[in-house]
Amino acid sequence: MGKNAYTTKQVADNLSVSTSAMRKWCLMLEDAGYRFERNEKNNRVFYDHDMLALRHLKKLTQDDGKSLENAIKAVSDMGRSRQDVTGSDSEEHTQEAAVSESVIKRYEEKIDMLENKLDILLEYVEKQDARFDAQERFNRELISELKNQQGYINESLNTRDQQLVAAMKEAQEAKRLAAASAEEKEVQTKGFFARLLGK
Repeated sequence: MGKNAYTTKQVADNLSVSTSAMRKWCLMLEDAGYRFERNEKNNRVFYDHDMLALRHLKKLTQDDGKSLENAIKAVSDMGRSRQDVTGSDSEEHTQEAAVSESVIKRYEEKIDMLENKLDILLEYVEKQDARFDAQERFNRELISELKNQQGYINESLNTRDQQLVAAMKEAQEAKRLAAASAEEKEVQTKGFFARLLGK
């Protein structure tokens, strides 16, 4: 059974890093004594144990917080004499790679499960957002309606007040006219009796 071989780009894509970062890691590993096989065009050829070594390097730097130099040294030490990052020799490599692939598959299944849960959560959040938006629209419409009603009430009160003031003025004017009329009648009556008595 042949070994799986990968290109730099395939390994970079698999590890979700840029090809330039992958080349930098490989150069540093080679400087530290790690050996990559090369094809007839002198391009690096990566096998499963190389993939595991680079994955371990990424974990040491990104998850464990080691400096790149220390991580390179650790991976290079474990990779010498064709040993992968688990410490198994080349005869056990295929079995170890299969175990590692199984572990990776389990992680991928967990990631898929978490992504499904995340999708459900996002859908719930979207529904909640829609409900909040609908409630906010309702509140705005209610506030607008209340303002309209308040405006109508204020206008009605103003109209009533104006009508009351007008009615009061009319009543006062009527009383004034009545008083003036009564006074005029009294004057006329006095004049009549004065004329009558003067005769």
